[in-house]
Amino acid sequence: GFMLHVRKRSRQKYSEACRPVLGNRVDGWAGKLIDLIAVFALLAGTATTFSLATPLLAGAISNVTGIPQSTGLTLVILVVVCAIYTFSVYFGMKGVQLSAATCTWLFFGLLAYVFFFGGQTRFIIEEGITALGNMTQNFIGLSTWTDSLRTSSFPQTWTIFYWAYWMVWCVAVPFFIGSISKGRTLRQVILGGYVFGLSGTFTSFIIMGNYGLGLQMHGKLDVLSAYAADGNLYQAILDILGQLPLSKAVLVLLVLCMITFYSTSFDSITMVASTYTYKELKSDEEPHRNVKLFWAIFLILLPLALIFSENSMSNLQTVSIIAAFPVGIIMLLIITSFFKDADAYLKEQK
Repeated sequence: GFMLHVRKRSRQKYSEACRPVLGNRVDGWAGKLIDLIAVFALLAGTATTFSLATPLLAGAISNVTGIPQSTGLTLVILVVVCAIYTFSVYFGMKGVQLSAATCTWLFFGLLAYVFFFGGQTRFIIEEGITALGNMTQNFIGLSTWTDSLRTSSFPQTWTIFYWAYWMVWCVAVPFFIGSISKGRTLRQVILGGYVFGLSGTFTSFIIMGNYGLGLQMHGKLDVLSAYAADGNLYQAILDILGQLPLSKAVLVLLVLCMITFYSTSFDSITMVASTYTYKELKSDEEPHRNVKLFWAIFLILLPLALIFSENSMSNLQTVSIIAAFPVGIIMLLIITSFFKDADAYLKEQK
């Protein structure tokens, strides 16, 4: 947002954010390399999200409709999702805004239903408070734990993966937030993009995670045994939601939530990817509709390939980890560039 609306830069690209440190080198091979890495990260983030979440969406639809899970069902789901987010982004920020608002209301409606009618309200509250305390006390230790003896390999399998997964999304999200933040202060952007976003994440993990944990601990559903028997993570999630009253209606709500989540997430990626097509684009301008249409369709091709190649979870995790390493280096450049640029701006105002 500072780069676009305060410094008035017309190139909405990752490389442009590094200009205060790299100077005119961003106009040469260094800038092209940074932008190439950014596009690869966009594809990796898209592919990982679709590939990990689509089986759950297919399972929920199969459970509600009775249609057997198959490659054909997965293909139909991806085509429908692509059509929805393409339609949304085709109509610009108004379409994106409507999609985001719908997504928010649906998801918090799902959380409220699980919290109040799932029968685990007290456990969710108490375990949620305990979990927040444990995370606060052990954040540094858990973040730097590498399990050098490989007693569980949990850090390699999950901690590193999630850090990498969020890093590849850092290519799209900052530019999208910046593009819709004109007229807001840095404090407002930080509160909106970080504090409220983090609060929403905590709320969803506390409610959904502790609901499933409560079922296990109170003997109402042996999730661990079911998962150990077939290793099907997605079926375990559906079994947990199946314990709710009106479970079929809950699964319908889950399907709607996932589709709108898809739409909102890939609206932002498509908008950012579209800006890479232009050498210059003013902060108040949007890419041409046909350019957005091209990227909306193109971004779904890699997820299709990964899903139909039936890659394992570890292979999907590797996609994000590979993309995240160079992105992490570029992020350090961008952070340094921001402070250097902000310092220069403050001196200019004196």
